[in-house]
Amino acid sequence: MYRPGTKEIITDQKKLAWDDVAYIDEHGEPKLKEWRLKELDKKIKEFEEAEQYALIAKADGQYICYVCNSATCFLQKGMVWKYGVTRRGVDKRYPGDSLFKMNLYYQIEFQGTHQECLIEEKRKIFLYPLYHDNLVRKVSERMLRPPGNKNDN
Repeated sequence: MYRPGTKEIITDQKKLAWDDVAYIDEHGEPKLKEWRLKELDKKIKEFEEAEQYALIAKADGQYICYVCNSATCFLQKGMVWKYGVTRRGVDKRYPGDSLFKMNLYYQIEFQGTHQECLIEEKRKIFLYPLYHDNLVRKVSERMLRPPGNKNDN
């Protein structure tokens, strides 16, 4: 965040004051400052433009498993490790080489409003027990959700 008129960057919103975000115009009416209106538009746009994605195994191998009795599980190339939603895109959601290090790639599966994407994500997480990726496992190794999803949320 930027406090107009100074060079100070404000990262803690608690330090913002009324006069940082609003002013009284020439008619005596309270108004939001232009930078604050732009922030509002940006936040609204984030809710209107989201993507539901899957993180997919790039190769056969052992991957971290948050839902297994063991710390890892075997995934074949192309199997889903995690379903997720972001309003910020892959580069901000997974910065740097984090996906490369985990041997995963990011695949957009659905684009829409944030709410629509959350619904798609929940549908895929809850239906995961019935998906081919899971059914090819031995019955004793089948999972209730993808190995990268820590919970249903």
